[in-house]
This record gives sequence, C-alpha cells and structure tokens, in this order.
Amino acid sequence: NQPGLGLALQNAMTRHAGQHDYILLDCPPTLGLLMINALAACDRVVVPTQAEPLALHGLASMVRTADMVQRSRRRELPVSILPTLFDRRT
Repeated sequence: NQPGLGLALQNAMTRHAGQHDYILLDCPPTLGLLMINALAACDRVVVPTQAEPLALHGLASMVRTADMVQRSRRRELPVSILPTLFDRRT
C-alpha cells in the first residue's frame, strides 16, 4: 500500500480546476485501482447499467464500492443509475 495511491487522479484533476465545467470519466466496469481513483476524484457517479439480472449484480458491487469511497472521503458521493438497453417487451 502506497499512501495517496487512490488519490492520483484527484490530484491531477485539482491542477486543472476551473478550466472545465464538467469532466467525464469513463471507466471499465472492473473495480480496480482505476475505478477507485475515479470514485475518489469525482463529485457525482452515473452508472449506465443494462436492465438484466447479471448487470444488476455488478451494479450492487459498484454501489458498495462507491459507498466505501464516500465514507473514506467523508463527503457525499451521489450515485445515479442510468438504465440502458431496456426492452419493455422482456
């Protein structure tokens, strides 16, 4: 464990604060170091999720990880779910 390893992206983004209205971080669905860095750096989380059981299992894991990061940062981290590939017939 290296201190501050999970804050590398946040530190990089802080140097550019005020230059952009929004910064979108598009991360792979794996819960690795890249995802932890993104969660530590962001103010809000939007999770696009397919409307199917397997995707919902991964979503639960993502929400737990976001909650863990929120508690360690000691500040609010709102999480929104964006359903994708929804088919009303199924």
